[in-house]
Amino acid sequence: YKYNPVGTGWSRARNQRFIPGLGLPNTQSVGEEIRSPFGDYKPMSFGPMGRGWPGRIEYGGTYDDNWTKNIFPFLPPDFDERYFQMAPADQQIDHPRGGEEVVLVNLTPEGR
Repeated sequence: YKYNPVGTGWSRARNQRFIPGLGLPNTQSVGEEIRSPFGDYKPMSFGPMGRGWPGRIEYGGTYDDNWTKNIFPFLPPDFDERYFQMAPADQQIDHPRGGEEVVLVNLTPEGR
């Protein structure tokens, strides 16, 4: 599955003891129940997206013969700095301006 190349599988069984030795995904999109291994599901994670994953690689630019002969070792002209953003799109923020308040919630049983 190209959007989750490090995923570990799917099983119809909800009880882990029925799936000996098989690791399964720990997260899924909120409100989206995974019912089949063939669905078009959105994986959810707080981990970084790999350099070659969809959502990131399309910003990497074009590395063709022209780049090899005329531009290397520099980045290609169509390189987009969004390539350096490793967070999934739904977890990205605009560049901080300074003075923003940051509140972390639900990190303890009390909520803050």
